[in-house]
Amino acid sequence: MIVVDLETSGAYPDQHGILSIGAVEFENPENVFYEECRLEDHHRVEAISIEVVGMSEGQMRDAKKKTIKEALQDFLDWVQTVKEKTFAAHNTPFDWKFLEHFFRHHDLSWPFHFRSVDLHTVAFTHMRAHGVKPPIYNDVSALGLGKVLAYCGIQDPRDTHNALEDARLETECFYRLLYGKGLFKEYAEQEVPEYLKPR
Repeated sequence: MIVVDLETSGAYPDQHGILSIGAVEFENPENVFYEECRLEDHHRVEAISIEVVGMSEGQMRDAKKKTIKEALQDFLDWVQTVKEKTFAAHNTPFDWKFLEHFFRHHDLSWPFHFRSVDLHTVAFTHMRAHGVKPPIYNDVSALGLGKVLAYCGIQDPRDTHNALEDARLETECFYRLLYGKGLFKEYAEQEVPEYLKPR
């Protein structure tokens, strides 16, 4: 399974662009991918994305960074090193739609099957199965990554997000939800909640 996280300049791939790609091979979590790329001139930048990633628009459009096509080709090369290529993410449709859009746009071969694994769904289902009501806002799930992290016993003090850090955090949450124990050493001091441990 490949746990993927993107940072983008907005919510819609036909208007916004990819800023960075982070990924972790779940079965071999030391095998990771991270690359930043430059935003193309026609892509819009939403103010919230500047706040989320902690980059100025100038940094997003830095000509020294690789193009999105170059970054996607590097990602594709890395994906080929992974044996089990099931796509996974938090709110999978978001990352999937951006990647697929830009893979198709740049005539690159799409490396993923249509099946995927969604951290939101795994956490939502675990909550329901254990009598915990998932948070709701405007009549739909409000179980964002921060709330999933808290449910998995992980505090996230960051003010900004990084695609690889988020992919590692998502991998840690998958591991805790599936196996009831931690994975990465840096999160070892944050104990796995009792309700996640096997009974």
